[in-house]
Amino acid sequence: MAVILGNNPTQTNDYFELSEKCKLQQSLIDELIKLNQGYEAEVKRLVGEYDKLYEKYEHSLKFNKVSTNE
Repeated sequence: MAVILGNNPTQTNDYFELSEKCKLQQSLIDELIKLNQGYEAEVKRLVGEYDKLYEKYEHSLKFNKVSTNE
């Protein structure tokens, strides 16, 4: 779907090529956004796992202190 910018077919071809490049760039940007969102979700998941493990570690430290003090 080309838009005629006058009687010069070169201008029409240039516009069409530029339009196609813009569409390609937009699809690449959209893909990068999806990848970034996936990475953010994975980081949040890993931080959540780390927090749970750290809580267990702290709990075991407290338990070991109590058992060694008795």
